[in-house]
Amino acid sequence: MNNKDLKMEKYLGWVLRVGAGISMIIMILGLIMAILHNRNSDLILSVGLFIMILTPVIRVVASIFIFAEEKNWMYVKITLFVLFVLSLAFLIGYNK
Repeated sequence: MNNKDLKMEKYLGWVLRVGAGISMIIMILGLIMAILHNRNSDLILSVGLFIMILTPVIRVVASIFIFAEEKNWMYVKITLFVLFVLSLAFLIGYNK
């Protein structure tokens, strides 16, 4: 693994850790609010779950930009296809 690949992996790992961390903090806040019988706890928990679901999508988007910067057009196309499939799955799931 060369230095560029290592930098990319570190950055994408950071994106996943930050997304998971923010999601966890929001869900803990929602759980505390639920224990205290706050009416907005369901909304807070839903936001935390949404961020957790969105985190890998953000990683895919970040990968597109990284591959484009490297001018690795084959991987840009593959990653765009992955983003398309993820978006399609979200739309299908949302309409059910």
